[in-house]
Amino acid sequence: MKHNDQDNLIPSVVPMALSSEGAARALGVSPKTLANWRCAGRGPAYVHVSDSPRSPVLYLMGDLENWLLSRRRCGGGE
Repeated sequence: MKHNDQDNLIPSVVPMALSSEGAARALGVSPKTLANWRCAGRGPAYVHVSDSPRSPVLYLMGDLENWLLSRRRCGGGE
């Protein structure tokens, strides 16, 4: 892939991703709750921006939507 091709991908990917803070806002929870869920292996799928475990985390919009849909419940007291 040429450098220019890689640059062209960035604008199409970024609008589909949210920071931890943005994802927390969208889900109505705190960023700390999302961090706790990540450590516990719960919550929506996420992406580390680099190989470093300290790298920023992004949440893809599709993953948030899929996770929310998996949490759907229909009455019955649950």
